[in-house]
Amino acid sequence: MSKSNLLNPIHEEVLSVALEKFSENTCVYLINDPYWIAESVIILGAKNTVHCKTLIEAISKKLESLPHFLNNQDYFHPIRQSGSAQSGWMILDTNSMLIYAMLEEVRDFYAIDELFEKRAIVVHPSSQ
Repeated sequence: MSKSNLLNPIHEEVLSVALEKFSENTCVYLINDPYWIAESVIILGAKNTVHCKTLIEAISKKLESLPHFLNNQDYFHPIRQSGSAQSGWMILDTNSMLIYAMLEEVRDFYAIDELFEKRAIVVHPSSQ
């Protein structure tokens, strides 16, 4: 089984929007730690603060329009949002999935990828 087969339809929808909105350095982490706060994390690279906000808004709008998302008890409705584009990072918290949009310098500063690589199966959309 390839790693891309581990993605569910909701991951696929998020990645589709990310590709459409030109996210850079997109990574999906499927968390294999039962004590972690989410089952998966998607990190999207944003080019600037406007791009960061656009990514989060587009993904939030897409998710809230999906019947298989809205009918799933594992997800919050409405989706919770944290951070601000001006700070260089924003997060969508759907309960089972966290979606980060971050400027590369912020992503590097917080070493966010290293945090998740230690407790996850790493799935890169380019490996699909």
